[in-house]
Amino acid sequence: MKIKPEQINESIRDAHVIIVPSIVDNMPYVVMEAMSIGKIVLASIQGGQREMIEDGVSGFLFDHNEPASFGEQLKKILSLNNESLQRISINACQRVHDDYSFEKVMQEKRSFLEQIIKDKQTTNQFPFLHQQEIKPNAKTSSAPGLLSVVVPFYNMGKYIEECVESVNKSTYKDIELLIINDGSTDSNSIEKLRLLSSQKNITVIDQPNKGLAKTRNYGAAIAKGTYLSFLDADDKVAATYFEKAIHALIRNDNVFFVGSWVQYFENSQALWPTFTPQPPYALVHNPINSSGLVYKRNAFLAGGLNDEKVDYGLEDYESVIQMLHNGFNGVVLPEVLFYYRVRTGSMIRNISNQKLLYSNKYITEKYSAYYTKFAVQIINLLNANGPGHLYDNPTFEINVSIKPAFENMLFFKLKNFVKKNDRLKRIALTLKKN
Repeated sequence: MKIKPEQINESIRDAHVIIVPSIVDNMPYVVMEAMSIGKIVLASIQGGQREMIEDGVSGFLFDHNEPASFGEQLKKILSLNNESLQRISINACQRVHDDYSFEKVMQEKRSFLEQIIKDKQTTNQFPFLHQQEIKPNAKTSSAPGLLSVVVPFYNMGKYIEECVESVNKSTYKDIELLIINDGSTDSNSIEKLRLLSSQKNITVIDQPNKGLAKTRNYGAAIAKGTYLSFLDADDKVAATYFEKAIHALIRNDNVFFVGSWVQYFENSQALWPTFTPQPPYALVHNPINSSGLVYKRNAFLAGGLNDEKVDYGLEDYESVIQMLHNGFNGVVLPEVLFYYRVRTGSMIRNISNQKLLYSNKYITEKYSAYYTKFAVQIINLLNANGPGHLYDNPTFEINVSIKPAFENMLFFKLKNFVKKNDRLKRIALTLKKN
């Protein structure tokens, strides 16, 4: 039976002993809540919660490896006089207060964070788990402090004004906005670009249709900024995104690109809390919004140019793998600073399974030595989670199965139906037991 937090005291008020027998689940909150109101707890030493209990002093422990120990400990508790019960009850409350109170935990967290900040001020290095040898940066001239925002554009007149407006609202003001018109054919889109080109910080460049990879690479090459960002014409950024990203790039010598959490909009309202890309996980599935990153431009030119051989949805993922392979690691800011439009007809929504398989095969073969370095960890990930190309958003629940989809759905519906019917539930549990 589920108990709401405000019902805990009332529900266990008359309990003589709280038994936590699990050898699988760690239940520290259950133990902590019971001890905090002075209840006697009997828990398994095989569970993580055992660290909270000093046997015979603030509670009791038994050992699943010694079958008789549970009965012995329970008998000991039931034989205690009121004075002993009161003493253990007081000790239990005191243990929770001394070691697990908000003030105690906050103090330890503060000390830990202050030490990290102190160490950080002397190193200027982000503590990556894996760091390849850093490839020399490209030697190009750039305007100090300038951010070049490159917007590849193809018939996106319906959305471009929202995109540009979000850039113009940025708290980081030293920006040049390059819109690369990749051979648009829609008259409304062309007219929108003509009007935008009159803004002083916007440069519109027309070219024959060359595809997303070549357009991004061209924009990076002609950009004048020390920093570089790509922004699809139908997406938006938060006002503080560029400022916070560039701050991270300046503060960390070994950070070469920055992303953030992503809020979907239009056809989806889901949140994507992206992750700092590191092997082995990044080699199985892309954990970052790779189409909307902020770079140290020379690092991107030296080791992150888009590969047109996967130019139908995975060119930006390939770029992230290339950056990591060349030692140009990046980080994610853990807050929503990017807005990704989920719309019908977008390129990534229409990519076929065959193209996904080809692209992943191409990327792994291109960086085979890098993948080989993490082969054991990659195989363990795949065994546990299934093939990465099947994930849409890695933060969504994934259920990998070799059974046909309709069989899984039928089983899921049947299971839920049984759970909601007490009589069927008892029958199912009896069958399972037998």
